[in-house]
Amino acid sequence: MDVYWVAQGRVQVALLSPAGHEVILRDQGAGDMFGEMAPIDQLPRSATIIALEDCVLISVPGRAFCDAVFGHPAAAEWLARLLTVRIRDLTNKVFELNALRVPSRLHCELLRLCGAHKDDLDLVVIEPSPTHAQLAARIGTHREAVTREMGFLVEQGIVRQDRRRLTIIDLAALARLVRLAAGQAGGNVELSA
Repeated sequence: MDVYWVAQGRVQVALLSPAGHEVILRDQGAGDMFGEMAPIDQLPRSATIIALEDCVLISVPGRAFCDAVFGHPAAAEWLARLLTVRIRDLTNKVFELNALRVPSRLHCELLRLCGAHKDDLDLVVIEPSPTHAQLAARIGTHREAVTREMGFLVEQGIVRQDRRRLTIIDLAALARLVRLAAGQAGGNVELSA
C-alpha cells in the first residue's frame, strides 16, 4: 500500500457509509500526505480520497515509507507530530459533535476554514468555498440547517456569500461565537484563527 503526497491540487479525506452518507474529515493541498496509516498498521485503508480539482500526486511504496520514517529518529518525530495534530483535530471534532448544537458546530468549522485561508486579521476570503452540503458533511448535519445558519450569519454581517466565494467579514465576531459556545459546553475548542 502506497503513501501519497499532493504535489499539486486539492483532495478531500472522507468516510462514506454503505447507505451513501458522507462525513468529510479534512481537505488537503500541496505538500500534504495521505495513506500513511495502512502501511504502518497493515490494516485496510480507513478513508476515501476525493480529488477536488486536477491533482498531481507522488506515491511512495509503503515499505519504503516505513523504512525511511522508522529508520531515522527525526523522520519518526516528524510523523509523530503530524499524527498528533490530526488526533487533536479529530478530538475537537468529536467534542463539537457531542457537545455543541449545529449553529455552534458550523461556527467552529468556519473558524477552522479561516485558519487555512487567512488573508489578514479582519477579512478572510475562502474561495472556492465548500457548498452547504459539504459543510453539513463536515459537521454532522443536513444542508438545510447550514443554509439557515449561514443566512443568520449574513444578517448579522459576519459573512458574505457569493456563489463559491465566502467572505468572513467579521472574524472577531465569529471567534466570539465559538468562544461562547465552547464556554457554555465547558469544552476545549481550539481557536485557530
